[in-house]
Amino acid sequence: MDTEYYKPEPFAENLSFLLIARLLKDKGIREYAESATIIKQKYPKISFRLVGWIEDNPASISKKELDLWVKQGIIDYLSKFSDVRPAIAESSVYVLPSYLEGTPRTVLEAMAMGRPIITTDAPGCRETVQHGKNGFLVPVKNVPALLNAMEKFIIQPELTEQMGKASRQTAAEKYDVHKVNALILKTMGLTEYESGNEKFDSEEIFEEIITLIHCFSMRHYSRRRLNKIRQVFENEEDSKDKDKESDAGAV
Repeated sequence: MDTEYYKPEPFAENLSFLLIARLLKDKGIREYAESATIIKQKYPKISFRLVGWIEDNPASISKKELDLWVKQGIIDYLSKFSDVRPAIAESSVYVLPSYLEGTPRTVLEAMAMGRPIITTDAPGCRETVQHGKNGFLVPVKNVPALLNAMEKFIIQPELTEQMGKASRQTAAEKYDVHKVNALILKTMGLTEYESGNEKFDSEEIFEEIITLIHCFSMRHYSRRRLNKIRQVFENEEDSKDKDKESDAGAV
């Protein structure tokens, strides 16, 4: 995540929620709309924005369903953005009630821009939120819990700024692209090779990279596969050492 590109923006005066996703059922689109329907009955001025697009996919919601939400004033549909920063800047709280994710990029973008997060306690999503610090985790497909989390920001508006700052701090510390790249280079031994004056704890770095690799939604990079990658580098280093020994013996 480029935290220089995604920078904190001031909050708008009126509270609003935002979801950015392909309009698939398993992104929690319906739970988002159902929560919006209930909350707007009690707090009609709260807006619920949606950025995304309908795919030719049996798991997509229908255009008829989306059009009905818009017609009823439940959802403010913003279509698809090539640059999501304006949408995030105009929102107060980012919501992703997804059933399952890699680490979701849109959540990291919203965090980098200083927005609190409401997402599900599901693999990939749960790693981005410290419950009660930079947002709230809710169970999958649980509208009452989602409602409760949303209402906390309405009743306690100061949470928006407090948790937004915590989101930005987490994004900068854990997901900043420059730190991730530096860690990858260290893991591969390139930094040590170039500088020749630094030593790194490879085991510690390897454990960190397992966490950081999730930022890129590489779900197939399991611990087993990462171990194989590390073994390749170790074998290559062993081969270089043997070549050096052979050359020395020949002399």
